[in-house]
Amino acid sequence: MKVYRSFIRIVIQAIRYSGGYTRQFASDGIMGIFQDSNVDDQIISSSYKATKAARYIHTLIDYCLNPALKKSMDICIGCGIGICTGTIMVTKVGMRGKESDETAENETGIVWVGSTTNYANRYCSLAHPCEIFIDENTYSEIKDSEVWTKTSRTKGSKVFEGYTVSEYYNADIWPPERLPGWFPAYRDFYRRRSDAHQ
Repeated sequence: MKVYRSFIRIVIQAIRYSGGYTRQFASDGIMGIFQDSNVDDQIISSSYKATKAARYIHTLIDYCLNPALKKSMDICIGCGIGICTGTIMVTKVGMRGKESDETAENETGIVWVGSTTNYANRYCSLAHPCEIFIDENTYSEIKDSEVWTKTSRTKGSKVFEGYTVSEYYNADIWPPERLPGWFPAYRDFYRRRSDAHQ
């Protein structure tokens, strides 16, 4: 359970730090939502924010969480990340409790529906550990397109085309002194570790 909580914390914080919102949990899968924004008259695309979050996730897992897990439990974890850029519909679904019974609970929730969320989920399931798999729309909006490789993967009878990159770490948070302020535990762990090796 500690491993799961650590993994979830990394993902949520990376999404938040990159300007996104965590909106859905399904087992070990997490859906992050990103919107275009305007900062100082400059548009920052949702695609840029999503790929930035994906890179943060992989960097923190491989350089912070996995060394700690390897040392204390002799295990390592990894995840694949799928990104799809497009429009989604947000709607409230479910059923209210019975009007005649005030103790009956409302069974409602918010869902994020549309082909964008479905494709992001599929891309995620097709991505290998430490790999980011993006769609054509995302690829067309990012600046670092030279590091991505065009690929296609099959799931069932359907072929999914897109672009992948593996072990594409976020250099602006590594070495540990550059880790964001929201990761003091991992930053301190690495400071202690590097001090012990000197």
